[in-house]
Amino acid sequence: MAALPYMQFFVADYLADTAHLTTEEHGAYMLLLFSYWQTGKPLRNDRLATVARLSNDRWQSVATTLQEFFHADETHWTHFRVEADLEAIQCRTKQASEAGKASARAKALKKQQEANDRSTTVTTDVPTEAQRNGNHIEESRVEESRESKAGAPSALPAADAADTTAADQPEPPLETKTKANGTRLPADWLLPDEWAQWAADDRPEFTTIDIGRCAESFADYWHSATRNATKLDWQATWRNWFRNQRAPVANVHAFPGLSRHVGLTDNFVVDDVREDGTHAF
Repeated sequence: MAALPYMQFFVADYLADTAHLTTEEHGAYMLLLFSYWQTGKPLRNDRLATVARLSNDRWQSVATTLQEFFHADETHWTHFRVEADLEAIQCRTKQASEAGKASARAKALKKQQEANDRSTTVTTDVPTEAQRNGNHIEESRVEESRESKAGAPSALPAADAADTTAADQPEPPLETKTKANGTRLPADWLLPDEWAQWAADDRPEFTTIDIGRCAESFADYWHSATRNATKLDWQATWRNWFRNQRAPVANVHAFPGLSRHVGLTDNFVVDDVREDGTHAF
């Protein structure tokens, strides 16, 4: 049997049986077990020291202790626990192999049976009585169709028929034609209340006036000659636009209707004054 890539090792059992071993004896014992499992057969007496990686003098000092785990005869050391594990592995391997062979034989037999069933199916070109009757009925129907076409009025020319077909087709709804390409922002567009409420919730630092100014610039931008574009979802476009707007300066508020050239304190409300008396904007 080919060497297995793994070995069953029960740590609790091993520690219980080898509590009296020295470190050197542990190493030698493990090397003996590994070699036993790798070769799948008892260890030769004349190779024990080599397998344990010990000199002859050192081997003699540990052989007496390790011999209690093996059955020693004149030529070999046999380990019954390893022998039992190897036998169990070989039994399972043999069962798996036999099961695989049986499955392969069953598949081959099934394929052969299907091939035999196909080969025994006889195909003949001689029509049966039912087929002859069916052909006769079909020929009669073809003849009747020819006679009815001969007495029917001539069909419209191909071009007229195409025009008639096109005229009979209902005009698709406007929403169906424009939905795929989007729509333009209406010329009289005003910011819906729910859009304004969303803006107030999304950016609490914006006042109602700030939101109104953003809506005006939004409409102006998309109504311009170069930006008169179509969108599938104007509400999403508004949200993206609004989130990109700068927040208003909190500490500087211009009074509407006053000139920009009047005195500083007349034109602005200043919330912050530096220690030197100057104003901070």
